[in-house]
Amino acid sequence: MGTAHGNTLENLMMNPTLADLIGGIQSVTLGDEEAKRRGTQKSILERMSPPTFNIVVEIQDWDKVAIHPDVGEAVDAILRGQPVATETRWLDEAGEVRIEKEELVTATKKATKGKPLAKEN
Repeated sequence: MGTAHGNTLENLMMNPTLADLIGGIQSVTLGDEEAKRRGTQKSILERMSPPTFNIVVEIQDWDKVAIHPDVGEAVDAILRGQPVATETRWLDEAGEVRIEKEELVTATKKATKGKPLAKEN
């Protein structure tokens, strides 16, 4: 168990000091055929290694958390501009725990209009 200061999983990914906790991010140049097969640019960002932790819990509010049950999958999805599966848990007015599973559209996906996060050649 550990803690890292960031608001979201994406914040950790873009923070050079903390990115190693989620596997690190590196720029990779793909060959023409591979880029065409993936439907992406030749230069993309990929996770370098397995994350330090299997699960990330984002504390969104005093009584609300978002859980990423597979950090590696979540990071890879964000880098590809795909939705990220999360589980949100919160306390309702009666003090009962509520759980909602959803696929979130990340800020990265919104910013790239659904295209993978990549660097221009």
